[in-house]
Amino acid sequence: MRGAAANNPELIQPEDWARPDKPALNTPVFLIHDGGGTTFAYHCLEVLGRYVYGIHNPCFYSGDVFDGGLPDMGRLYARWIRQTVLDDGFPARARNHDGTVSVMLGGWSLGGLLSLEVARQLAEDAVVRVTGILMIDSIYPGKSSASVPLIPTAGPPAKRFAESKMREIKLNDDDVSSEEDASSSDEAPALTVIESGLTQNQIRSKRCMAEAVRMIRDWRLPEWPGSLYDRRPRVVLLRAKEYVPTKDGRIVGLDLNREDEMLGWGDYDDDMFCDVMDVEGHHFDIFAFERIDGITRAIKKGLDRLEECSQMMMYGAW
Repeated sequence: MRGAAANNPELIQPEDWARPDKPALNTPVFLIHDGGGTTFAYHCLEVLGRYVYGIHNPCFYSGDVFDGGLPDMGRLYARWIRQTVLDDGFPARARNHDGTVSVMLGGWSLGGLLSLEVARQLAEDAVVRVTGILMIDSIYPGKSSASVPLIPTAGPPAKRFAESKMREIKLNDDDVSSEEDASSSDEAPALTVIESGLTQNQIRSKRCMAEAVRMIRDWRLPEWPGSLYDRRPRVVLLRAKEYVPTKDGRIVGLDLNREDEMLGWGDYDDDMFCDVMDVEGHHFDIFAFERIDGITRAIKKGLDRLEECSQMMMYGAW
């Protein structure tokens, strides 16, 4: 089921606050929500110097689900982005040689995975060209439901994770303080248990996260066969430096590949990223208030890097 498109996507930042309606000089970016379903973290960012749009989970309030999982969600978001680009007020009016308009996608955690799915859905679109993806600590979810997902798990490590670093993995609800929460066990239904003392929005975020876990487990990562491989956007990864702290020092599933520069994505494609940049903090606190200045600089640098990386795609294979 799909929720309403109320204010979705929403404009979070213009390129120039002094002239909020001026045409874009830099490629606009659409930042997609994390597992908790909201774009709150992106609203906390300082000036990025480009038009920034946010997409929140339309089912945040209703509790509805996407029957077709992440691909279904991705199709809806791709349609919204296309409609936004076609709007007369969209600031990026310059057309590419094939008549398309360039945009970039990105997001924290689940938002990075959804960006990859949406990019695949738009790969052959006649209106939108996705030229870059910014993944903000988005961990490779594996090839199947038996592989390492974006939740605590006792599954095997990815091939690049040192065996000597493995310890028993466990994460309780008290171990994480974030809008994007995690399960207390390796069973997805555990996330549907709502504790007392939570705010209504915290309950909604937990509900969204439970559904995100289910969709990730069922998700088959996008394929880019034949000529479509050359249309896959370049990707920049922002990787958290630290491990998620736990009461007993055990490693959570999100950190299984923490010491791998690519966070496991080499199992998907060794040429996945045109750049990887480390950011301060762990997965759940990289948008903490005291880190906003640093994460803003990192996101700006990552988006600027994507502008550079996309030039070969724009003037080469396409």
